Amino acid sequence: MKNEIVRIELTPLYVPFRPEIRRVMESGAGGLGMAIGAEEAWLGGDFVICKLICDDDTIGLGESFVWIPETGTSPEQIISTIKECLAKYILGESPFNVERAQQRFDANITRNEVAKGLLDMACYDLMGKLTQRPACHFMGGQTVSEIPLAALIPLTETETMVGIAEMFHKIGYIAFRLKLGKGLQQ
Repeated sequence: MKNEIVRIELTPLYVPFRPEIRRVMESGAGGLGMAIGAEEAWLGGDFVICKLICDDDTIGLGESFVWIPETGTSPEQIISTIKECLAKYILGESPFNVERAQQRFDANITRNEVAKGLLDMACYDLMGKLTQRPACHFMGGQTVSEIPLAALIPLTETETMVGIAEMFHKIGYIAFRLKLGKGLQQ
């Protein structure tokens, strides 16, 4: 076996927000609970799951969260970019040549960092699986043993934001991502 990537599988995934989350988001800034002024309701999370399959059937996984107002791209565009443009630079390569693949991506495709990052993540996971070591060993080593999840507090009325933060704190969250203000002036 040469540890070559022989196949790419891409799967779009949509995870709807629970009704109570939708209600809070709708009550907030711009109907999204965000300072971003998008006109469409934000009803759930879109993801793309990437499987890189090696010649010995080892699988490396990557995922990307996609929200058009933030990323400027959709799951379908990411999948299309990988299939039609980026795949030829990763198929037949060893995942251990991830830096070479990234250089080829950048030299031949402008932008779409989400698609490039998705393949990058799957390469590092594949390296870890092939060597039976954590992927972090290929990215400078482990620096922490745990990464606490951050609770996302949508931009809405102050009392609602405080209540949501208190609820998350009660169930164990210690990190919070707050949306503050409605632009530079406010």
